[in-house]
Amino acid sequence: MQLTDKASSWLSDTEIVLTHRKVNQVSLDDIYVVPDVELDSSNDLVDIKPAKYLLQNLGHHIISGEEQQGKTSLLKYLYKELLKLSFLPVYLDALNIKKRPQSKKYRGH
Repeated sequence: MQLTDKASSWLSDTEIVLTHRKVNQVSLDDIYVVPDVELDSSNDLVDIKPAKYLLQNLGHHIISGEEQQGKTSLLKYLYKELLKLSFLPVYLDALNIKKRPQSKKYRGH
């Protein structure tokens, strides 16, 4: 599958301004270090796994955290890795999803 230029640009965008004297633009691929993630646990023990665990245990995952902790960067990493595994990931930006007015409810046939 071939990504559009816009999608490729978004996946490599750090979303913050970074400069380096030897390159014109610093990309996410230049600086990203795959983190460990803390999984919810049914007991009091902390369950920490490498983020690659999410790729090895596909399913529904909720990624949460404070602002600027790397949630979007992790999603971009997972997106690219899933493409390599021949999956077709879908990214939905909740801020850009508009609510449908009640009067225009979808009625499937």
